[in-house]
Amino acid sequence: MTRSFIYIVRLQLASAWSVQPIGAILAILLAASIPYRAWQIDRLRRGHNIRSTTRIEVAVVITLALSAYARWAWTLI
Repeated sequence: MTRSFIYIVRLQLASAWSVQPIGAILAILLAASIPYRAWQIDRLRRGHNIRSTTRIEVAVVITLALSAYARWAWTLI
């Protein structure tokens, strides 16, 4: 998975996908979360409530974990 993160940073998306698809998706989600978190901090500074993303985050983690497990199981066949 680390190798796919490195490929994403170098903008080599095809290489990242071929090494570890789940890692590539996770790296893109992590990069996308940075502006979202900055927006949340800005909302906090303005006195607004923080929007909870716990359900979405748990769903993403479970989906990625199940996908990684399925990919691993598929390589055993």
